[in-house]
Amino acid sequence: DEVVELSVTTLRDFVSDSDQNLKYLGLVGFGSLLQSQPDILHNHSECRGLILKCLSDEDVTIRTRALGLLRFMTTRRNLVDLVTQLLGHVEAASGQYRTDLVEEIIKLCSGSKYELIADFDWYFDVLVILAGVRGLEEGQGDAIAGQWTDVAWRVLPVRAYAVRRSLEVLVCRGPGRDGGDDSAERHIAPQVLPAA
Repeated sequence: DEVVELSVTTLRDFVSDSDQNLKYLGLVGFGSLLQSQPDILHNHSECRGLILKCLSDEDVTIRTRALGLLRFMTTRRNLVDLVTQLLGHVEAASGQYRTDLVEEIIKLCSGSKYELIADFDWYFDVLVILAGVRGLEEGQGDAIAGQWTDVAWRVLPVRAYAVRRSLEVLVCRGPGRDGGDDSAERHIAPQVLPAA
């Protein structure tokens, strides 16, 4: 236990350092430590905060490493907050990092048969937001469409809401991601339209 605590302290110091190489090594170290101690971040909120801060780092390798650690930090209580933060990053991201963000959001929410989701209406709204992200790869559109269909069919209490949101998407009357009235310019990934 002492060795694990010392490791966490050292890795936390690395991640908080301004030297990008040490920050990267700290994230790699956390990845290795979490393989044998998957719950260690649940007891160290300061480490969770540092890892979340790394999602905004200028270095894409650091952002990607931090993204890979999220699954160890996610609980039913913090899923909504984490996904909300990730959605904010999706807006600003581009290229492979945007792809990674979208994939991670889907993994976090759908993992273990949706065990972390308490509000499926919320998750359906997340899927609508993701479907509106420009520049998705075809496989991501397919993954969103698969989730769209799976949730609508599997979760009876959300079915009416899913139908309403699907109709909004199909007739392009739903509010955009910013809540504005510019629905005529709203983009939806083409792979999602058949699922809607």
